[in-house]
Amino acid sequence: MNASKLLGFCLLTVLLYSAQGQDLIVTTEGDSITCKITRISDDYLHFSVFDVRSGVLLMRSRLPLSSVKSYYQDAKEPADTEITAKDFGPPLEGEDNEYQRSRSFKIGLSGGYSYQFSGYDGLPRSYQKQVENLWNIEAHLHYFISQNTALGFVYSRVQTSADEDFGPPLSNLFGFSQLRNEKIVFQLLALSLVFSDLNAYDGLNFIIDVGSLKYRTDFLADGSEFFQEGNTIGGRVGLSYDIMLTSDFAIEVGAKILLARFSRINDNGTIVQTDFEVPRIDLSVGFSFLQ
Repeated sequence: MNASKLLGFCLLTVLLYSAQGQDLIVTTEGDSITCKITRISDDYLHFSVFDVRSGVLLMRSRLPLSSVKSYYQDAKEPADTEITAKDFGPPLEGEDNEYQRSRSFKIGLSGGYSYQFSGYDGLPRSYQKQVENLWNIEAHLHYFISQNTALGFVYSRVQTSADEDFGPPLSNLFGFSQLRNEKIVFQLLALSLVFSDLNAYDGLNFIIDVGSLKYRTDFLADGSEFFQEGNTIGGRVGLSYDIMLTSDFAIEVGAKILLARFSRINDNGTIVQTDFEVPRIDLSVGFSFLQ
């Protein structure tokens, strides 16, 4: 699935789920607040208020439990059974608590800048600049298996920002008179584990990705096509921060460190032993949808 199709799918998903039920809080003074309850602590009920038509977040606030008479989830009007302040306690363990798992899925798309720390030592600096500075695009899908833990898949593509031509002295190192139109691509398909605070709308996420990393470079050497490619296991750790714009839609800013090593590669049809490290940082910004 290419980036344009994935972007269209994500936007369609946002539209399909944008309409959702509202929660209702009734205070001891008789006031009613239509909102989305985000968290229930020992002393406070935390909630967010959204614009009914656009879904834009208007404010976040909290009420002391002593001032709350009752609350109702996804209610168009108050239910017959009153839930009093004594029912507001620390969230219970397990999936029976409606507020414990307010999210089930998270899907997102992002892109940004990547910097590779090493892997091309000894080559001319002009060449290193191209292969060290790359751009990235990433898509992820996660399912929340518990209140603070999500498991899913992530696909990341990182490549050089432009095709460039390199003459001497670089080409002389490989026995060619000229290298042209070189493109370097890294692709990661991985299992992804996310730890986050689902009870907070804006929140920090800790991410671990482990999976298959593929490397390939294509270029013209003296007019003939050449390639190198390899596969290995790569791992990433990082952080991301969700900035909620609506109850289900967020801007996601992230940074991840990749660690991987290739022990052998296919050099234009010949398998050769190598020791190719690709430590890299991926910086990205994008959007995510939670439901």
